Amino acid sequence: LQFKPWINSYVDTNIIKKGLFGPCEQNDIEHRLIRLKNLIKNIRELGYIPSEKDIVKGYILRSKDDFRFLITSGHHRIAVLKAINHFYPEKYKSVMVAFEEKRSSLKFVDQKDIEKWPAVLNNYCSKNDALELFNKFFYV
Repeated sequence: LQFKPWINSYVDTNIIKKGLFGPCEQNDIEHRLIRLKNLIKNIRELGYIPSEKDIVKGYILRSKDDFRFLITSGHHRIAVLKAINHFYPEKYKSVMVAFEEKRSSLKFVDQKDIEKWPAVLNNYCSKNDALELFNKFFYV
């Protein structure tokens, strides 16, 4: 669960689950490492040509004239592609992505619409707090 004021009205503390900040069991860690190793091997050997089923998905955040693509599906693939690009800068400079269809109907979230965001409308968080969370995607 990640609270995003442009999606969530509030945080339901009843659905916080173990492993919220990463894997907490040894076999979960091992499973993720095996998955990453397989992704690295497959992408190095076969390249990365996503199908409709396994394309990286998400939506766009807009802050004034700046944009970010917020990934909702494909974090492991992006991590592997970025790592490969680090060692081979000519590879994977850009990656095809698609708008998320199943997890969210969002395509664009614009900062200028902050007053319409569910958590702000619901008075769960202030505009300043919502903007602080939003800006974390733009300023590191």
